Amino acid sequence: MNAAILGRDGRAAFLDRHLAQKDWWIFPSRNANIRRVRAQADRLLADIESEGLSEFDVNTNGASPAVQRIWNEISVLYGTHMPWSPAGRIGIATPGGGGFLSGDEVVCAIECEAAKEDNRRKLGTDADERHLCVYVDYLGYPAHSVMLAGLLPSQEPDLPPEVTHLWVICDFGEGPEYIVWSFARGGQWKNHGTFIESASPDA
Repeated sequence: MNAAILGRDGRAAFLDRHLAQKDWWIFPSRNANIRRVRAQADRLLADIESEGLSEFDVNTNGASPAVQRIWNEISVLYGTHMPWSPAGRIGIATPGGGGFLSGDEVVCAIECEAAKEDNRRKLGTDADERHLCVYVDYLGYPAHSVMLAGLLPSQEPDLPPEVTHLWVICDFGEGPEYIVWSFARGGQWKNHGTFIESASPDA
């Protein structure tokens, strides 16, 4: 299924939209036929938009006729508006461990990295601020998908004493663009938005 979604070059997880008014990120079930998803998703998402929905889940929006159709016809479980770069596309998620996306998945991924001995050793100084930056790539499901969906965690990560500040970065779109989140001990998670990599030091 991964091969059907990603294609030979690993970058085929998008299709152009013509009927849907917004970009989408959709999550097919493991039994979905990806060819049918590519052929029919645009039309079915346009129907969902006509009902005023910007996201859907077959488990909670089952009474919606349009949500029922996208499930019955192409076995898509979940979808949400996602401002892709470049715009005008529908992204197809690869299968993960199942369940709902949650900011807690990012917290779990960060706690794992923060606890590693090499990271603790490098930050084991007497400086007032000790920043750890974690990069989440496309293979880091579900944390990567959580960041794309903008689902900031509601809980504080359990950090070792060597870490006072966190920066979390993930790819966004096809160009050198990145979503950046941060957390300071005793504070709250912040979404700093999307940044474009520049070759110029002043940019």
